[in-house]
Amino acid sequence: MVHPLPLFAVLLSLASSGPSSPFAKLEAQYLDGLFRAKPHLASYMGNHDYERKQADLSSAGASRRVTELRGQAASLKTLDRATLTQEERIDADIMADGIALELLDLTEIREQSWNPRLEDTFVFYDPREYVASRLSDLIHGSLTDAEKLSAVTAQLSGLPLLLEQKEALLSGPVTRVHLDKAVKDNLGRLEFMRTELEKFTAPHPAAEKARLAALSALQKYQAFLEKTLPARATRDWRLGPVLYRKKFPLALQTDLTVDEFTRRARAAFAAAKKDLVGVALKLAPQLWPHESLPKDAAGQGALVQKVRDELSRDHPAANHFVEANAQCISGLRAFIEEKGLIGLPPADSLTVEVEPEFKRGAVGAEYLSPGFLDSKARWHGTYYVDPVDPTWPPEKQESYLQSNNNYSIPLTASHEAYPGHHVQAYYARRDRNPLRATLWSGPFAEGWAVYGENQVVASGYGGVKNDRFRFMNMLGAMTVAGNALLDAGLQGGAMTDEEAMHLLVDESLQGKAQAEKKILRAKLDSTQLSQYFLGFSEIQALEAEVRARGKFNQRSFNEGLVGHGTVAVKRLRTYLLP
Repeated sequence: MVHPLPLFAVLLSLASSGPSSPFAKLEAQYLDGLFRAKPHLASYMGNHDYERKQADLSSAGASRRVTELRGQAASLKTLDRATLTQEERIDADIMADGIALELLDLTEIREQSWNPRLEDTFVFYDPREYVASRLSDLIHGSLTDAEKLSAVTAQLSGLPLLLEQKEALLSGPVTRVHLDKAVKDNLGRLEFMRTELEKFTAPHPAAEKARLAALSALQKYQAFLEKTLPARATRDWRLGPVLYRKKFPLALQTDLTVDEFTRRARAAFAAAKKDLVGVALKLAPQLWPHESLPKDAAGQGALVQKVRDELSRDHPAANHFVEANAQCISGLRAFIEEKGLIGLPPADSLTVEVEPEFKRGAVGAEYLSPGFLDSKARWHGTYYVDPVDPTWPPEKQESYLQSNNNYSIPLTASHEAYPGHHVQAYYARRDRNPLRATLWSGPFAEGWAVYGENQVVASGYGGVKNDRFRFMNMLGAMTVAGNALLDAGLQGGAMTDEEAMHLLVDESLQGKAQAEKKILRAKLDSTQLSQYFLGFSEIQALEAEVRARGKFNQRSFNEGLVGHGTVAVKRLRTYLLP
C-alpha cells in the first residue's frame, strides 16, 4: 500500500521542484531535519517515512544537528520579513523559537547526558518516551500489517545501538530523581516487551529475533541503571536560575519575564483563595444547616478546610478509579451541547484507558492523539488515567482518592476530554499546518483546557450541586497558579521540598499524596507546570479585550480560539483582534 506524502514532504517537494516562497523552502528543510533527528517525533505526528529509523544519540550525531540548526537559524534571519505573508511571519517566529530551544538543550542544558530516562526532552513533543510508546502506537496504528512488521523489526533491531549510545552519554553525574524514575519506567518497558509486543512478533521469526535482542539490551540497560549509575547519582535535579530563564521564553513561547510571570501567579493565587472562601461560606449552610458562619479570617480558613474534607470523602473506590473517570464523558458531552459552548467531535473519537505501566507515577492523567499529519488515518484520541498504585499503603491511597474525588474527577475529564484537549485537537486538525502541528504551544493547549474547565462550572455543571464543583474549581485555580510558583521555585530557584509541600498542602489545600506526586513531576521536568497558568491567564486577557469591543458570543470566541492550530495565545491576537 502506498501512503500519501505527509504535508511537510509535499512542502519539501515544492521547494525543490516548483514555485515556492523562500520561507516555505526553509520550513520544509527544517521539518525534514527535525524528523531525521527525531524519528520518534515523526512517527507520533503521523509521518511514516522514518518508521524504520532510531534517533542518533551519539556525540557526532549531536554535533551534526547543532551545525544544521545554526545554519537554519542564520537562513531564517536573512529572510526579508516584509516579503512574508502574515501566516509566514507567525510561522517564522515559531520556527525561530523551536531552533533556539533545541540548540539550548543540545549545547547548554544537555539533559540527555544526566537524565537516564528514555525520553526526548524537547518540549514540543508529547509523549516523550520514545521506545515503548512508539512501538505501541505502531502496532495499533493505521499501517498495513506488512508495513507494521517491517517497521517494528527495524526499530527493535536499532534499539541495542540506541541504548549503547545512551549509556555512553551518561558518563558523568546523573540525578537521583531521574534515575529512580528511569528504573521504574524501564521495568514497565520490559513488561511491555514481554507481553503486548511479544503477541505481535511471536508469529514472525525475524521480528521475534529482533525483539529478543532488544529485550536483552533493555535488560542490560536495567542493570546499568540499577548497578552502575547509583554511585554517580550526585547531580542536582534543578535546571538552575540561569538555564531556567533561558529556557522559559522559548519553551513557553512567551514575552513575559520569569519575574513578571511569578508576580501574576501570586496575585492570581491570592484572588482564587479569596473566592474559595466565598464559595465555602455559601456551601456551609447546605452541609451544616444548624451551624453559624465564622466571621474572622481564621475561622473562615478553618471552614474552607472543613468543606474540602467533607466533599473529598465522596470519592470512588481505588479499583474503580479509572472507570469513574470514563463515566463522566457522556454527561460532559450532553452538558456542553445543551449549553452550546462549542461544537464537539464524534463521540466514538475518544476512549478512556489506563495509563501504560511504563509511564505511570508522574502524572495523574494525560491526553494523546497521535497521527496529526496522517490525513488518511482515522483520527482518535485517548484519555489516559493513572490508576491508584496498589503498592501504596492504605492511608496514601485514601489521600490520593480524596484529592481526586467525585467533584474533581469531572473537572479533570473536562480538562483532558470535553471541552479540553480532545476538542482542541479536533479543531486543530482542520488547520493542518505541519510546522504549527509539530511545534505546538503547550501553554495554549493547557490554557484552553483550564479555560474549558472554568466554562463548564460557570455554566452550571452539576445542577443543584454546582457550588460543590465551583469549590473544587477554585481549588483548581489555586493549583494552577501554585503549579507556576512551584515550577519557578524548584527549577529556577532554591525552593526546598518542605517549602514545596507547604505551598501545595498548607496553602493550596492539596492532599499529601497528590502533592508528593506533583513535586516529583516538577523535579522531572522544567517549565511544563507553568504552561497551565500562562495559557489560561493569556486567554482570559484576550477574552476581556474581545468583550471590550462590543458584542461577544462565547461559542464564536471559543471556536475562534481553537481554529488556528495549537499556537501561542499572543499569536491569536492577529485573528481575534484584527
